[in-house]
Order: sequence, then C-alpha cells, then structure tokens
Amino acid sequence: MKKHFLLTSAIVLSLVLVSCASSRNAEEEVHLNKVYVTNTTKVPLLPVSAIKEELDLFQIFEGKFGQKSFPNTMVNLQSDSEGIVILMLNDLGIEIGSIEYNGKSCVMNSSFFPKNLKAEYIVLDLQNAYADAEELKAHYKKHNLDFDETSAMVNGQEAKVRTICKDGNIIEQIVLQNSNVEIKNKLRDYTYNLSFVQ
Repeated sequence: MKKHFLLTSAIVLSLVLVSCASSRNAEEEVHLNKVYVTNTTKVPLLPVSAIKEELDLFQIFEGKFGQKSFPNTMVNLQSDSEGIVILMLNDLGIEIGSIEYNGKSCVMNSSFFPKNLKAEYIVLDLQNAYADAEELKAHYKKHNLDFDETSAMVNGQEAKVRTICKDGNIIEQIVLQNSNVEIKNKLRDYTYNLSFVQ
C-alpha cells in the first residue's frame, strides 16, 4: 500500500512539474513584445534566421536618445542560427550588460539604456541593419510599411542606405559603410553608431 502511495505521489509530482515547465515555456513565448515602428503599427521581430551571415563583431557604440547622450562603449555583437547576443563591455573588457534574443524571448540585463526602452527595439534595429534585405522588405510589407535598400555616396564613400517608411515618410534610416553602422530613428528621436573595431 505504501509503495502504491509513493508511486502515485511520484506520478502526480511529475505531472505538476511538466505542467509548470509547459506554463513557463508558454510564458516565454508570450513575453516577446512587438515593436511600435510607428505610433499605431506594431511589428514582430524577425526569426533569428533572418541574419544569414554569422556575426561575431567588436564595435564601439555611441548613442543619443533624445537629450541623453551615451559615451563610447565597447559591444560584442554575436548572431547565429540560435539567436542574437549583445554584450556591453567596460574599458577592462568586463561585461556590464547584455541583450539576448533566441526567437522566443528577448531579455535585456543592463542599466545602460533608458528604463522605458524595451530590448526588442534594439534587436529590431540590428535586424534592420544586418538581416537579409528581401526578407525585411517582405516582413514590413505585411504591416503596410515600406523597406528599401539603395546604394549611395555618403561623405565621399559608397554606402548602403536602408530606409523604413510609412506613406512616404522616413521613420528610420540605416547607413552601412565600411563595416560601420549608423541608425537614425526620426520618429523616436534617437541615433546610434556602431564603429567596427579591427
């Protein structure tokens, strides 16, 4: 009788644990926020596969969010088939913050950025810069937004210029030049540069 009771208890406990794990997994999927590209248009992040080339870049981040400026900070951007990881490093190379996106959840662990800025906004900006152009175009078209990539001369050098527009108005512009990236969001009033470290 005691064995039967222990076996029954073990089965019930297992079912409870599996149920809790399933609930946690479901919560993780729900945790992923959409990004308000305009004040009324929400767009989900692209899958991690949208960035075709594996990245492991060390870059200098310099940004301005409204009136608040951020000094040069080293970041390590990693992207592969499992997700995107952004590590913020101090002058000694010690991690001071991170953003991780695995396709199901997106988590920021840093006091570096403004508290009201969600991690998904940073990840989408990086996808706008590094993801496949045709995939971005199709993705934004589903949400009645226009994505375009053109070649242009910027400061006397050839660059790729990517834009996201709504009804002909530029919301965000990304300039890719010599492994450097400038992201300028005109609607949200922020700009940041990622300069490649050789």
